[in-house]
Order: sequence, then C-alpha cells, then structure tokens
Amino acid sequence: MVDQGLQEIPTDIPSDASTVTLDSNNISKIPDKIFSNLGKCTLMSLSRNSIYRIKSSSFKGLQVVEKLDVSGNKISKIPVGTFMHTKNLIELRLEKNDISWMASGAFNNLDKLTYLSLSDNKISIIAPNVFSTLDSVTALWLHNNLMTEIDRGAFFGLTSVTELYLQNNLLTSIEEGAFHGLDSLEELWLTDNQITKIAANAFRDLVNCVILWLHNNSISTIEERGFRGMGKLKELSLRDNKLTSLSENMFQGLDSLSVLLLHNNSLNEIKPRDFDQVKTLKWLSLYGNNLTTLDPKVFTNMRKLRNLRLGFKNLTDTDNIWNCSSLCWLQAAGAAGNFTWSGKIYNPKCSEVDNWEDLDCSEPGKTRHPEPREKTCVSISNETQLCLFIPIAGKTDLGWSISQSMCQILVFSCTKNSGSAENLTGNKKKNFPSFTFLNWSLLVIMFFSMQERVCCP
Repeated sequence: MVDQGLQEIPTDIPSDASTVTLDSNNISKIPDKIFSNLGKCTLMSLSRNSIYRIKSSSFKGLQVVEKLDVSGNKISKIPVGTFMHTKNLIELRLEKNDISWMASGAFNNLDKLTYLSLSDNKISIIAPNVFSTLDSVTALWLHNNLMTEIDRGAFFGLTSVTELYLQNNLLTSIEEGAFHGLDSLEELWLTDNQITKIAANAFRDLVNCVILWLHNNSISTIEERGFRGMGKLKELSLRDNKLTSLSENMFQGLDSLSVLLLHNNSLNEIKPRDFDQVKTLKWLSLYGNNLTTLDPKVFTNMRKLRNLRLGFKNLTDTDNIWNCSSLCWLQAAGAAGNFTWSGKIYNPKCSEVDNWEDLDCSEPGKTRHPEPREKTCVSISNETQLCLFIPIAGKTDLGWSISQSMCQILVFSCTKNSGSAENLTGNKKKNFPSFTFLNWSLLVIMFFSMQERVCCP
C-alpha cells in the first residue's frame, strides 16, 4: 500500500502479514495498539509520511518485528520506552525527521538492535545515557544534524559500535573523553564540520580505530598527543583544513598508519622530524599547500613510503610551486640516506621548468635536450692518447656546460699488450700499449691535472 494517498493506517491488515509497507502516504499519526494483531510481522515500513509523534503504545503488538522504518516523517521527540514492545528489533531507521530531543532510556529494551540511523534530523546535543543499553549496535548514523559539541559520556554503552558517522554537523572542537565507551570503533567520520582544534588525548579511547576522516574542517591546531591511543589507525585524512605547520609529536602514537592525507592545507614547511612518528607510512599527499622545498631528511625513517603526491593531475594556481631542483634526490634510489625511493611522484608543479619530466637533475635547473659533442684527443705520451667527448659550444644552449668544466670521459677499456679502446658510439678503435698499475695511476693524475686546460675554452 505504497503511495495510495492514505490518511490513516488501515485496520484490516491481515494478522498473518510478515511485511507491512505503508510508505509515501499522508498518514499523520499512529493510533494506540493499531498493530496489536500483527504478531507475525517482521518488517514494518512507514517512511515518507507525515507522522509527527511516536510513543510506547505506537508499536505495541510488533513483538517479532526486526526492521522498523519511520524515516522521512515529522517526528520531533523520542520519549522514554518508545520501543519497549519491539524487543526483537535489529534495524531502526529514524533519519530525515525533525528529531531534536531523545530522552535517556529512549532506546531501552532493544537488546538485539545492530543498526540505528538518526541522520538528517535536528539533534544538537546527546543527553547522558541515551544509548547506554544499546550494547549490540554496530553502526550509528548521526550525520547531517546540528551537534555543536560532544559531551563526555555521550556514547557510553555503545561497546559494539564499529562505524560512527558524525559528518555535516556543527562541531567546533574534539575534547578529551568525547568518545569514551566506543571500545570497538573502527571507522569514525567527522568530515564537513567546523572543527578548529584537536585537543590532547581527544581520541585516546579509540584503541581499535583504523579509519579517521577529519577532512573539510577548519583545523589549525592539533595538540601534542592528539592522536594518542590510536595505535591501530591505518588511514588519517586531514586534507582541506587550515594547518600551517606540523610538529615532531603531532602524530605520536600512530604506530600503524599507512595513509596520511595533508593536501589542501596551508603548510609552509615540512621539518626534518615532522614525520618521525609515522614510520609505517605508505601513502602521503602534500599537494595544494605553500611548500617549495622538501628536505630528504624528512623521509629518513619512512622506509615503507611508496606513493608521494606532490601535485595533482589538474594543477591549480594554489598548488605548491616547487623548487624542483630540491626534489632531484627523489630520482635516485638511496639518495636520501637509508631511504630507498620506489614509489611515484604525482605531478609536482616546478618553478624552473614547465614539466617535472623536463628537469635535468644531472644539472638542476636545466632541461633535457640532445647535446652535440665533439671528439677531442690529448696526447699523454708518444704512444698514448686520451680521447674526450665535450659539448660543442654555440650549437646549442650548452655553453654553460663547458664553462663549468662538464667534460665527459669517453668510456674505454684496455687489454694487455695490444689493448684497444672503443667509444660507445662506434668510433674507430685505437691500439694502446699495456700498462702497469703504476702507469695507470700516473695517467689518472696527469688527466686531472690537465682537465681544466683540456676541456675549457
């Protein structure tokens, strides 16, 4: 009986009905004991009506109902004992109403309830002990409400909750003890609030939490030990906030963190020890900040890092404008001490060149292009010549290379008695006499003593 324009709940519902669906009608109230003969009903749906009040007698007779949906109505209050006759309830949907008040004990007698949705209401505060008897609930939806703060003990009793959704409220800070009692929580969503500060020990009760989303807030302050107790946390999103700096102990206690999102903040600098507490990190995003350089010492202890996002595919004017010469260490494995780079750099926006791929890290600040070279040979003795390939000044913009003595030695090898040298580009072989170790040592010394005279104009 969906969308039939019903003004009232029919009185002739079959007593053996297991499913009753009265959605999208114009029902405004639930008469006392109207469901008293529906002892076999396991699903009752009254969503998208105009019901403005529910009380303990509203659901009398629904002793075996497992799913009750009264979402999309005009209910404003949940009195004590409202669901005392629905002890087998597993799923309760109350979203998209006008609920602003829930009495302590409003959800008594719901020992089997696992899913409770209270999203899209007008809840501004959670009274003490509202959820104290709901020790079987695993998912609690409270997003899109008007909550400005979380009082200590607000979630007391929810010992089995693994998912808590608090996004799109009006929260301004997270204080110590806010999540007391949530011993089993694994996922916490606090996105799209107005949070400016994370206090010390704010999350210390969340010892089993693995995902914490805090993006799209106004967080500018995270006190030391703000994430203390979250030793199992794997994913932390702080993107799209107002952080201007980090500190050595900001991430203290995050012993298992693998994903850290810090993009779209206002970070001006990353200090060498800022990430010392997150040695297990695999994914780090830093684009959309005010960063220009990145010290390789920052990553000394991050042996597992594999993905580093320094830019975004669609770069904007607000993205980091990197001095990409300072990032050249990322192009060579092991260039940062014990850190071995084997991941990806995502589109850093460079101040020196248009594209990161064009940066020539053999001479930072220059772009890669073919270098015409000319063979120049120097007589070392009556029998021996040392041949070099040097850039041809004037043919390309590579005069700087010559002026800085950037000569490149022709690779060659010698064999005993009648040795030979062959350059890598296929030039004609030349015969060389055999040399002793002393001969070669003198040759090297002579070469370096002559290098500037030979290679430079």
